Amino acid sequence: MDRLTHFLQRFELHAQLLHGGALRAPLDRPRAALGGTLHVVLAGGVEMRHARRLARLDGPSVVLFPRPLAHRLAPATDDACVLSAAVTFGRGDENPMLQGMPSPLLVRKDDLADLKPLLELMRMEALGHRCGHATMIERMLEALFIRLMRKAIESSVVDAGLLAGLAEPRLAKALTAMHAAPEAPWDLDQLAAAAGMSRSRFAALFAQVMGLPAGEYLRAWRIGLARRMLREGRPIKLVAAEVGYGSAMAFSRAFAQVVGTSPRRWLLSNGD
Repeated sequence: MDRLTHFLQRFELHAQLLHGGALRAPLDRPRAALGGTLHVVLAGGVEMRHARRLARLDGPSVVLFPRPLAHRLAPATDDACVLSAAVTFGRGDENPMLQGMPSPLLVRKDDLADLKPLLELMRMEALGHRCGHATMIERMLEALFIRLMRKAIESSVVDAGLLAGLAEPRLAKALTAMHAAPEAPWDLDQLAAAAGMSRSRFAALFAQVMGLPAGEYLRAWRIGLARRMLREGRPIKLVAAEVGYGSAMAFSRAFAQVVGTSPRRWLLSNGD
């Protein structure tokens, strides 16, 4: 499979429309808001303020806050037309894709030429208010979110972390293998073989690009998946096997090393 499919299969992507149409008053997103936020400036201009920074956005442009971050969008022109949605893509502490994305990720007009048909359809739905328009817009925003993740990988927007790893062709092969089969008994030799590299060169490149050894990343990936499964009410023994641990005891040790407590204690305060 490709570099993104495993994330889309394992972490549910959902967009909930917050605003659609003409922007007449400031739109605030608090730090306490769950998930991320996606804004699409379809026409006119807006001012975006976050962390004491101010930026002018003119349509068409897109800005994604993949993680919670307080910010404000305010109209800068009378014809400002904006779509804004709360976006969740699993829990931020479980999905390493979100952890590695720049916040905000800003895409301006010159890089949106291939999305012109989608943006025009969004504008028509936002202004038309036909039946089912909110659901229609939300599905299009989810498609746009996937496009932004793809762009972040293909354009190498960061030089370290998961996005950088997926942008490096050899590391991407090993990472995709880990993501596809977390239950497999991966070791450094097998991952190096998947990448088509020697053991020593793979280990050095992985640590340089990803910022941690391959074994540590694999453990974090497995435990992130495990937390999602535990929240769904799946038994600890079954979860342990599905993320590559031969026993509940081995799984509990690895879980505590990453999270700081046992799976059972973690569930008491974090289960839904």
